[in-house]
Amino acid sequence: MATAEAVPHLNRLSNRLGPKPSSQREQAPEPAIAAARPDGQGQAGLRATVVRGAGFTSGGYLLTQVITFVSYIAFARLASPKVFGTLAAGWTIVGVSAFLVESGMSAALIQRKDRLEEAAATATVATFVGGIALSLLALGLSPIVGFYFHSHDVGLVAAALSGVLLMNAATVVPDALLRRRFSFLRTSVVDPLSALCYGAIAVGLLVAGMGVWGLVIATYGAGVVRVGSSWLFVRWIPRLELVSFSMWRELARFGRHIIASEFLRQVSGIANALLLGRFLGLAPLGEFRFGWRMATDAATPVTSATLYVLFPAFARIADDLDRFRAAFLRSLRLLGFVVLPISFALAPLGEQIAVAALGPPWRAAGTVLAALAGVTAGLPLITLGNEVFKSANRPDLVPRVTLLITVGTVALIVAFLPFGVAGVAGGLSLAYVVAAAYALTNVTRVLALPRSAILAELWGPFVASALMAGGLALFAEYVVDLDGASTLTRLVWLLGEACLALLIYATAAFVLARATAREFVLTLRSLVHGSRTRQPV
Repeated sequence: MATAEAVPHLNRLSNRLGPKPSSQREQAPEPAIAAARPDGQGQAGLRATVVRGAGFTSGGYLLTQVITFVSYIAFARLASPKVFGTLAAGWTIVGVSAFLVESGMSAALIQRKDRLEEAAATATVATFVGGIALSLLALGLSPIVGFYFHSHDVGLVAAALSGVLLMNAATVVPDALLRRRFSFLRTSVVDPLSALCYGAIAVGLLVAGMGVWGLVIATYGAGVVRVGSSWLFVRWIPRLELVSFSMWRELARFGRHIIASEFLRQVSGIANALLLGRFLGLAPLGEFRFGWRMATDAATPVTSATLYVLFPAFARIADDLDRFRAAFLRSLRLLGFVVLPISFALAPLGEQIAVAALGPPWRAAGTVLAALAGVTAGLPLITLGNEVFKSANRPDLVPRVTLLITVGTVALIVAFLPFGVAGVAGGLSLAYVVAAAYALTNVTRVLALPRSAILAELWGPFVASALMAGGLALFAEYVVDLDGASTLTRLVWLLGEACLALLIYATAAFVLARATAREFVLTLRSLVHGSRTRQPV
């Protein structure tokens, strides 16, 4: 698509869903909805909001991850891999049904520009009704899960977890409204509180010998905290008289693509549990789950925080193609600058991380973590692409990317099962890297960008990260010897290797991607000092 044609193309896309705002149809907004629409914000102001939001949410995500990581270290030393495999197997129906609870309502609310009070009230009722129905369905299907895994305990866990779907439904609308108004309470307060509650309850009950049931009870405790705090902070009450079937249809029209994407994503995740748990066993499934959790969480404090504020920001500037394009490229290069070195470092350090943090019985989880380095790199780039698609009113592209992930992961899991859990993890890395390339290719079409623009932003951090990983691998092979070492010794060595990795990457990045490195430093300064830059978002 030529650049000159892109603007009318995007404008046509923006008119596909729902009526245009009109004074006759606009509902008088409640304070919470009005706060979600800070109109008239200039380029510098919006960019400052995004940067400040990324800072607040990064801090919140980092705190959440620290709490979660410490909790999981304790879990790993209090329970066996089989306990976590049982929980993962019991989570099967809840996981595959979770996307139906949200049903794309969150994205539809964030992207919507008119009749917001009516939309939010309708979405609240729709998600609650869906949560009740799906919880009952999950309860009824739980015996099938136990039969599949040849485990009565798995069936009981599946039945006990069915109510989680209703709790998830209760947070959809308040979370969307908080995100829409660039409120950082969810990530900086709600999520850390929920993680702390889960960890505290689970540790106490595991110490008491309750095993997997301690984790189930902790899940509900954390859910109560999240539901209560979300509604407390949103400070909004739905006006039920505004609920309408026509509004639900408008929201569902946008959300159907998100539902399709989430369905495919859940199929991919559930395929992992079904195939690994059935053909490799519950213990390898638990090891894989721990490795997967560490791999996907490795870059979460930065990437998830950034993406949390990017969707509402992108949605606001989607009609200005030049500004949209510049915002995406800036987000891509900063995201790549952070994510690529983290993912590359996991390959040589994954096993050391797992053994030092979780103990020698979890060495296999470390091998999984190392093999999942491609997932750590690919997942944030895929998510960035999806935020662009949703903001540009092209949600139909989101399920296409997810379909590629699903087909690729299922096929590669089956192909790599003979190579064990680490081989399966390597296959998943390949699938996510391919999907990331496909997503970014579609972004170039939506934003009328040459593919070379993507490569120009990523090649410097990529090469610098590869050099860093090579240096770490040589150091680990010829210098590090941790056989029989204590946990404290292993942690000290890890800290030293992390410092070495940072030194190598920083040196290589300032040579190969000097402009991006400087931009990253300036962004960090603005986060620390709260300064407002004048660069456009």
